[in-house]
Amino acid sequence: ETFDQALWKQFWHKHQKYHTLCLPCIAEKKDHDRKLDALKRKDGIRNDPPSYWGAVMLNDASQAILMNWYDSAHDNVFGSNGRRRKKKQHPIDVSDDDFGEDNFLGPQWAQQPDDL
Repeated sequence: ETFDQALWKQFWHKHQKYHTLCLPCIAEKKDHDRKLDALKRKDGIRNDPPSYWGAVMLNDASQAILMNWYDSAHDNVFGSNGRRRKKKQHPIDVSDDDFGEDNFLGPQWAQQPDDL
């Protein structure tokens, strides 16, 4: 197979879907779009992008499942009476520093002064 580079370039320029822009060009385009958007809002014209999914309508079974999940999650966080639950108090494990203090400094030879 031979690859025709000129034919590929011709195809690419005809069918390309994007253009490479430098950072200043991108910033200038965004600034221009913001100014146009501000002018449209000032005139009372809103140009919100259309929602991709649109409104999602649930059937009764799906609605019941979602409400059950929501209610159980709400009960886990706030309790059944609607107030935030108190955190359970766990006993705090406090170490006893008096035990094994001799081992804390290391072996006996490491506690000797070093004469150089």
